[in-house]
Amino acid sequence: MKLIMIFLQILVIGSVYAVTPKEYAQRLYMHGSAYHAEGNLVRARNHYEYALEIYPLEKRIYASLSYLYLEIGLAHRGIETLSRAIELFPKDTELLYHRAYFYTLTHREDLALKDWDRIIVLDKKNIEARWQRGHYHLKAEEYQDALDDFRMLDRYDTDPSKISTFFLAQTLQILEQYDAAAKKFMEYADAVEHHGSYWHPIGEAYFYIAQNLRLAGKEKEASFYYGKAIDAKLWPGITPSQRVEAQKYSDHYLSLVK
Repeated sequence: MKLIMIFLQILVIGSVYAVTPKEYAQRLYMHGSAYHAEGNLVRARNHYEYALEIYPLEKRIYASLSYLYLEIGLAHRGIETLSRAIELFPKDTELLYHRAYFYTLTHREDLALKDWDRIIVLDKKNIEARWQRGHYHLKAEEYQDALDDFRMLDRYDTDPSKISTFFLAQTLQILEQYDAAAKKFMEYADAVEHHGSYWHPIGEAYFYIAQNLRLAGKEKEASFYYGKAIDAKLWPGITPSQRVEAQKYSDHYLSLVK
């Protein structure tokens, strides 16, 4: 019934304007985008809202209007706008992802989780939803669920930085699967050596390889990687106590003791 009313509205508007409702809405959207870029949020909002009145089936307008609402402190209006769009396009994963993001910003993680679940049902290879849901489970200490998501993410993510592999390794370590964690940290370190990373530097990866090898009872291999971690120097995510651990168990220190 709602779609029938929308199409009737479009037909009426089309008989009034020289262009089709879709074309007129697109013009309004383009002008609104220009105002938005200039920082004229009032005019941008008016254009977006009017464009949706003229032609409510243009998905990109819903997204732009929702983020404008966010800019002016009306996140709840942004969620309402995206929800209207999702009613019309229930299988659109981008709209669902935008709404999940808004829910996260407004501390409604339970609702965000429902949208990530919906996205993954529609597209099991969706990297962004897997990433967000995996971190939700980590934060909630639901480690087995996090592990499942990061395993799938590691399988499907083609980003050369291998950051998904890092989080999979971290989750394996939390679950005390030290051998498996060490292997995944090695994969991550190999990717950093070849491609670099803006996420976790190579020294940090070496440290976690060493730590997991030591926890798995492989002290000799661990001492080698502790030494590599110390040589790499740049490892800002490591705590002072972990630095002491690296010094204590590194092959550098052990050779001095001998």
